Amino acid sequence: MNKYKVILSPTFRKMFKEHLNKYKYYSDVYCNNIEKKLYNAINLLKLFPYSLPIIKYKGIPQIYRKYIIKNRFLIIFKIVNNNVYLLYFIDGRQNPKKYFNLLKK
Repeated sequence: MNKYKVILSPTFRKMFKEHLNKYKYYSDVYCNNIEKKLYNAINLLKLFPYSLPIIKYKGIPQIYRKYIIKNRFLIIFKIVNNNVYLLYFIDGRQNPKKYFNLLKK
């Protein structure tokens, strides 16, 4: 079985940290759960990155995929060779056009 290397981009790290800091004010337990879900996602991506859905949006090449955490957060990633690049950690409640603008850059 092929094992993929997961690489967290600086943008992903920054976005994740900002979201955790915002929610830590309300509940440490909730933040810990989100962190655990992220580690579970990374473990899944190391083995089966192609099992997750492709992002389909007009004008976006279909090289991006998503992983959903707790029906609220999106991890946007792409697969290049044997590397999985985690690009963005997004609150999924915002307007989709806003986060797809990130992908057009």
